[in-house]
Amino acid sequence: MKPKFLSPLFAILAIVLSNVMCAAIAYNYCSLQYCQVCSAPASTAFLLAIPYGIAIALCALLSWFFRRKAV
Repeated sequence: MKPKFLSPLFAILAIVLSNVMCAAIAYNYCSLQYCQVCSAPASTAFLLAIPYGIAIALCALLSWFFRRKAV
């Protein structure tokens, strides 16, 4: 694939990942908040933001790199 087509692809992937991250964290937070037998506090759901954040940053970096390469 040419870098011209990869730049928007990774930009869209970063946006989709951010939406999936919000949904996954919200679901896990609500599940942990209303769970009576869980030993972990509900705030541990925010630890899921770390791998998602790394993936979003990587996709944004790749999008920027391919945009610079296409010019």
